[in-house]
Amino acid sequence: MKKRVLLALILIMCLAGCSKKNTKEEAKTKAPKVTKEAEVIKETKEPEPEESKESHYKFNPYAISQYEKDIFGEKMVNTWFNIVDALMKGEEMFECPDQFTYDWVMGQMRGICLPVAGAYTDVTYGAYEVTDGYGKINYLIPVDEYLKKQEEFIELTESILNEYLDDDDSDFEKCLKLYLYMVHNYEYDYDVYNRMEYEFVEETNSYRPFIEHKGICHELSSAYSYLLVQAGVNATTMSGDSEQLEPHQWSYVEINGKNYHIDPTFGLGENNYLYVFMMNDEQRGNVSGYYKKDYIISCVYAQEYGAPEYSSDDDSFSFLWDKYYIGHNEKKKTIRYSDSPEGSAGTKTGYFSYKELE
Repeated sequence: MKKRVLLALILIMCLAGCSKKNTKEEAKTKAPKVTKEAEVIKETKEPEPEESKESHYKFNPYAISQYEKDIFGEKMVNTWFNIVDALMKGEEMFECPDQFTYDWVMGQMRGICLPVAGAYTDVTYGAYEVTDGYGKINYLIPVDEYLKKQEEFIELTESILNEYLDDDDSDFEKCLKLYLYMVHNYEYDYDVYNRMEYEFVEETNSYRPFIEHKGICHELSSAYSYLLVQAGVNATTMSGDSEQLEPHQWSYVEINGKNYHIDPTFGLGENNYLYVFMMNDEQRGNVSGYYKKDYIISCVYAQEYGAPEYSSDDDSFSFLWDKYYIGHNEKKKTIRYSDSPEGSAGTKTGYFSYKELE
């Protein structure tokens, strides 16, 4: 079993090897449909911006998506909460029911559910045995230094949420605002990507983008999904692992009971192009060639032991897939868009209403 778990860890690291390649032309191979549910408002005048509102988001160390709860199950989630209690105090031991639970929770959930712990604690399969109902946390730096970095990460997470989100934002608005935050403030790390072609790059993790403002696909999507979960959105990551294509990872969210794909990596540097925002399964395939049969949700635990069946078949946001974001009005629930990058000759603009879709 330990060998299987080790192989699983190696596999998830291999998923990091994705490049942010330009896929605009592939995205346009099928013309998006204008949905009946969404009303496109004819432009008359630009909506007046709303006054900024103070936000009060607080860090939740126990934040975990419903996806992870469904995939891992109650025993592993409760064990994770035990680990969180220990991490918040800088303790080394935590209650753990068995070795199987220890290996998977320490191996998979640290990076998903608390990025700073994924960066500064270690799990070496077979090196730490569960003894008398307790597992061990191995800190890679002195505990007092870890606690300082953990506190700094908590403050950083709160500052991002409070700067970019409002208290009354809907889940859709949280996805939009944090997507724009990611694509405007982060860059793709081509140096790490190129190094991965000939060496194992150990330092990639979901914590690094928060500190360095750069990363590769599994880092960027994990960071984006983590912020969404902290903001109260049900979000995780989704991987495409095709024999014909390079492994890639993006984010997966639930809005109003429906699932959607969002790819912050492909969105970097695209001038607010929304072709990878709120995609269904078909659009995800059109953009990159990754189709539902190739998906691995959350992590390799779902691949090893199965997971609930998730589908994304709603096309309510398809009108936006060949549009460029200009701004949005929260009071009127509209997005102002253009059909080409701002400044292009002959650019047309309009308003898309998401009032009935969030």
